[in-house]
Amino acid sequence: MKTKTIAALCSLTLALTGASVFSQEGKREPIINTNVPPERIMQALQAKGAGVHPRLFADAARFEEIKEGIKTEPQLRTLFEAYKAHGDSLMDKPSPEYVHRDGGKNHGKGNFLNSVARVMVDRMEVWGFLYRVTGERKYVDRAWKDLDVVCGFPDWHASPMLVTGEMSFAVGLAYDWLYDALTLEQRATLLKALAEKAFAPALIAYRGQPHSYKEINDGWLSNVNNFSGVVPGGLGVGALAVMDQLPEAAEILSSSLVPMTQYIKMGYEPNGGGMEGPMYWTYGAKYIIYLLAAMDSALGTDFGLSEMPGLRLMGDYALYTQGATGRAFNYSDSGPNYFNAPFIFWLAEHYQKPAYGWAVLGNQSLSADGAEAAAEGEEAEEGKEGVFKLLWAQPSTYRAPTPEEYPLARLHQAEVDLALFKSAWNDRNALFFGMKGGRNRMNHGQIDIGTFVLENDGVRWAVDLGLSSYKMPGAFDGVRNPEGQRWTYYRNRAEGHNTLVIDNDKLADQEMGVAPFTAFSDAPTHSFAVLDMSEMYAKNAKSVRRGVRIVGKSVLLQDEVDLKSTGELHWFMHTEADIKIINKGKTAVLQQDGKTLYVQCRSPADAGFTVMDAAPLPGSPDPKEQKKEEGVRKLAIVLKKAKSARIVVGFSSDEKGANIPSTPLADWK
Repeated sequence: MKTKTIAALCSLTLALTGASVFSQEGKREPIINTNVPPERIMQALQAKGAGVHPRLFADAARFEEIKEGIKTEPQLRTLFEAYKAHGDSLMDKPSPEYVHRDGGKNHGKGNFLNSVARVMVDRMEVWGFLYRVTGERKYVDRAWKDLDVVCGFPDWHASPMLVTGEMSFAVGLAYDWLYDALTLEQRATLLKALAEKAFAPALIAYRGQPHSYKEINDGWLSNVNNFSGVVPGGLGVGALAVMDQLPEAAEILSSSLVPMTQYIKMGYEPNGGGMEGPMYWTYGAKYIIYLLAAMDSALGTDFGLSEMPGLRLMGDYALYTQGATGRAFNYSDSGPNYFNAPFIFWLAEHYQKPAYGWAVLGNQSLSADGAEAAAEGEEAEEGKEGVFKLLWAQPSTYRAPTPEEYPLARLHQAEVDLALFKSAWNDRNALFFGMKGGRNRMNHGQIDIGTFVLENDGVRWAVDLGLSSYKMPGAFDGVRNPEGQRWTYYRNRAEGHNTLVIDNDKLADQEMGVAPFTAFSDAPTHSFAVLDMSEMYAKNAKSVRRGVRIVGKSVLLQDEVDLKSTGELHWFMHTEADIKIINKGKTAVLQQDGKTLYVQCRSPADAGFTVMDAAPLPGSPDPKEQKKEEGVRKLAIVLKKAKSARIVVGFSSDEKGANIPSTPLADWK
């Protein structure tokens, strides 16, 4: 593919306006109609078979197929045995206890979301599934013990509505999967709890009625973020479980499709999303796919929702945003391990893209846990999720992508733009390089425009430190405010990333704005990207641009900076490797896991590398609450009195270095 200018790249964006839209293949696509009235939903339920249970994700026949698959497929049998052990290990755990409302301030493990809602989701999934597969009554009785407790809680929205969505999902799933083993009185208890504690507050919000609960409108109707996937998704699944018993359930599903569709448009289009980073991409996408899959199984249709471009290409994000080690490019508030999410199996089957299944199984075994829980039990904690692996995984159909199907470089566009490069598919020693552009300071965002990660020879050499603890004071204070407390924490600042810092001080060390990729090529012999970061440094610089060029398994990273006046310029790369500086500072030898990476400072001629602690610079804020970074140091180039500069750095596993010519970024074509 030839070089694409930013104008050409923007032409790929698919608009959902007018009479129809065109797919990337040039086919005319119907407009997605999110105005699905409750009456139409009820008609679909009647046609599919009202009163039939189970109907969420699988019917009785599908559960019989799963039983047979566990007997005949070794991978599925291994997963089932591990999953059953997980379910059995929970049997003696205490039931959840009500956690008082705190306005969402407590993001630790002791809040309602993590200590109640997530616990209920995990337990109802595992015990409900084990009952359907084994028929053992003990799982029903143990599930009911917890269900009876949570149905007696005063409310299910002690943490802004995420709880309502996840509790609706958990209780609705239990109602459906345990239906034939529950008494009439038990079913009535679940119906009453869903009606009063989930649907009633949701309808207040959907109808715009006055209310006394701040949490009802916090973050899922007024803003577009992961809440807008989780809350409608969880409410919708709960509604599908009881739609033939509670008349308001059809309105819940009908209303839920509106904010969810808006979230898909803003968060996942044009080609799979990622505005909040891999962790929250996974969290929001999971509940979107849960709802789509539940609609398909319960109603026989998702009313065309799954044809939205952002959903059809969602799996591309998982393919391109993880390296050969299986670790994600963990920008924003994210950890590195998020692409073992079982909903990607559903994407693989629904869109007939076997490479999506490989994205999960290519680097991990089928029995691996789901997304790794990050610091202090924040929103992305996934639990085991083995039920959906067993429901959706089809290992025999998956295969690695090829460069003909999926080029080795991709400019991934959304609110956050990513330039992503690989040297090969299906090679654990392949090079992986990812660089971040797009809009700065998004929800859950950090100050990290221009940051990059680098893998080669099975080692992640340039790392992102990930999210700061949500328990630190002001963790969310100042997403839009440069003086916000959020920007005082090292991991949230530019100096805590692999990017540039100019004349640092106590304020946010990048400004708000948009950093567009102005040129990009996925040509196999010379793929590259050029990023204009000028808006991020407008206070100090006339122009700041960063380019990356990939040749084979070597990388050239080039920065061109034109400052308004003489200033101090820092170039940083964080690494877990051992660092040895040689050649009078011009070469850094990085060693890790028995592998070596050579990093060359090719320009400026009088500059060289130094090694620094992963710690705030003099003059930067250093709150006492933040922990010292252990096991990470940063490779640095420091220009004390710079007016204009071209910083050129090469990366290669070859001791002779990356033999890639350096030319002005304006000439990169």
